[in-house]
This record gives sequence, C-alpha cells and structure tokens, in this order.
Amino acid sequence: MKRIIAMLLVLALCCGVLAGCGKGGSKKVWKDVVTRGEFAVGVDISKRPFSFYDETGAIVGFDVDLAEAIANQVGLPLNLIALNEEDELKQLEEKNVDFLMHGIIKSSDTEAKLQLSKAYINNKVAVFGKGAAELKSADAIKGLKLGSVKNSAALEALKKSGATAQEFGSYRELINEVAAGKQDAAVLELADGEYYNSVLAERLEVAPFSLGDRYCVIVCRKGESALSDKINEALDALVKSGKAEEISKKWFGKNIFISK
Repeated sequence: MKRIIAMLLVLALCCGVLAGCGKGGSKKVWKDVVTRGEFAVGVDISKRPFSFYDETGAIVGFDVDLAEAIANQVGLPLNLIALNEEDELKQLEEKNVDFLMHGIIKSSDTEAKLQLSKAYINNKVAVFGKGAAELKSADAIKGLKLGSVKNSAALEALKKSGATAQEFGSYRELINEVAAGKQDAAVLELADGEYYNSVLAERLEVAPFSLGDRYCVIVCRKGESALSDKINEALDALVKSGKAEEISKKWFGKNIFISK
C-alpha cells in the first residue's frame, strides 16, 4: 500500500489519465469497455485473503469472487489480470486494466488521485479473542497479553496507541496461539483475522470497537465516474440479492460486507 501511495503522484501527472476527466470522456470509457466486451480487473496476487494463488496455481480470493460477481451483474465476462504493487498503477494508467481491487484502502491520497468506488469492507483494526465481545473499549485491552503480525497495519495502529504486543510471523500462527490460550488476544485487520478465524473449531470473538477504520474500495482512473457508477450499482445489487453476503461467508464465515 505504501508503494501505491508513492506512485499516485506520477499517475496524477499523466495526461492520459487526466484526459478522461470530463463527463463525455467518462462515458466514452464505459462505452469502450462494453465495445471491448470484457471487464479487465487487476489484482495483486500477494493479498491473501483478497487475491492470491491457490495450491493449483489458480487466482482465488474474496475480491476475485466479488470481481466475477460484479462482471456478471453488468453482463460482461471477467478478464482477471495478476499484477503486483510495483506496476499495477502503470497498468491502470496505460489502460491495460479497467480497475484495481485487492483490499485497497481508501485514503486522502487515493481519493485525490484515483476514482473510488463506495466502500465494501471496513478492514478495521480489530481485537480477536475468547470473550472479546465483552471488551467495551480500547482501554479494556490494557494489561492483556496481546499479539499482532509483523509489518501489519494492525501492529502499526497498536504501536501508535501506546500499547505493546508480541510480534508474530503470520496471521495463522497468531490466531492459533490465541485459540490455544497462549495469548489473550490478537490485534489484526478484520478481514485477515476472520479468514483464519473461520477455520477454527471454535471461533474467536471480535471486540465491538475499532482501533482504526480501514475502508476497502475499488479504484479506477481519476475522472472515470461512469465506470465507478456501474461498479457501485453492481455492489448495491449484490447486497440486495444476497450474493455479497454469500461471498463474504465463503471466505470469512460471516458477513462483513458493507456498502457505503
């Protein structure tokens, strides 16, 4: 995500991106997508559980299923393109993909430089643990034996709050440690935590407060409002039909989908 933000200024300065900012240009972009006959979406395949390679080499994940559902909703086949953080904005700028989605977090930088969909998940910094639902505020975790994952947004938020935690190398390892009673609680991003929480024999509870909201959005080139409007309409339809909830339960064992 840091690389994404660093590259946003370059993206904003490119004439090809800015040329489509008018309403006419935006509508033409959507017309071009329909004429081409496919929805080309770029995903970073290192973003489990949003998009990653499974053991067979197929690209899978929550965002992959959601992208397919969006494409079906607008009546176009999906062209899924594996990218990485180093070149994904360049691929977007050069119109090799129509939009990017892999748990991208809304920020002032992304909002200023890119066209954003409405948020579909709040991948907030959450507290997982046995009995965590009884914790009423962030003050309640003081004195607990906490764990978090190295280099994660959750660990960064925890450090900013002044709390300390044992650092783990993986989400799975930490979730299992809490389930075994070796840690009081895990401080994790909600989607990442729920992905591993969903396979436990007895799910950990999630505290009813957030240590930091992190809204996931789909990003298009700046000014392409006609495309983002179509995506938003599809997201609303998927919520209404229950498809969004179905996809969420498949990957997280519960519905964490939002639409705002």
